[in-house]
Amino acid sequence: MKPDFCLSGRIILLSVFIFVISQQTIAQDAIDLKKVISAADLDYQKPVSRSEEGMPVGNGRMGSLVWTSPTSLKFQINRVDVFGNNSASNNFFERNTDYCSGTGFVDIDFVNWGNLFPAWPGKWDANFKLLCRGNFLITSSFKNGKVASLEIFSQSGSECKILNPWTGKKVTFFRNGKKAESKADNLLIFNTKKNERINIIPIN
Repeated sequence: MKPDFCLSGRIILLSVFIFVISQQTIAQDAIDLKKVISAADLDYQKPVSRSEEGMPVGNGRMGSLVWTSPTSLKFQINRVDVFGNNSASNNFFERNTDYCSGTGFVDIDFVNWGNLFPAWPGKWDANFKLLCRGNFLITSSFKNGKVASLEIFSQSGSECKILNPWTGKKVTFFRNGKKAESKADNLLIFNTKKNERINIIPIN
C-alpha cells in the first residue's frame, strides 16, 4: 500500500499550526497587558486651563473635554454626527476645523455661590428657573449686560441667603405682591414663609 503523501503533508501542516498558536498563547500570557495599556494613560499633574489640553471623556459617539479656571470646571460637548463650525465660530483661540468645534458648553462655578450669572457673557440675554438649596425656586433674567429680575419662591419657609445681584445698590422686597422691607447688604439674608413668593427689585 502506497503512503498518502497528501494526507501526511496536511497532518504536518496542522501540527505546525497548532504549535505556532500554542506558542503565541504562551507569549500572550507572559505579557503584562495592564502595563502595556497603562503606557497610553494621560497623567495630569495639575489642572489644565486651556480647552485644547482638556481631559477627554466620552463613549465614542458623544464626548467632552474637561478643563478648569481658578473658580470653575468647564466642559465642551461634542458629537460625532454634529459639526458645529462656520465662518463665525470662535470656540478656540484659532479658527480652524481640527477640533470640529463644540456643540455645547457647560461652566460649573464653585466660588461665587449665590451669584446668579457669575460667568455669563455680558452681550447675551438669558433667563432661568432653578430649584436651589433650601427648597427655593429661583427665577431670574439677564438683559443688556445686567440682572433684570429676581423672584424667589420659598417651598419650605426657611432662611434664604443670596448675593445681591445689584452690588452696591439698595433693593426692595415684595412679598406676595406687597411691598415689604429694603436692604442694602451685598449678602442678602432674610426669613421666608412656606409658599411665599418674593420679588427683589433694585432701587434706582
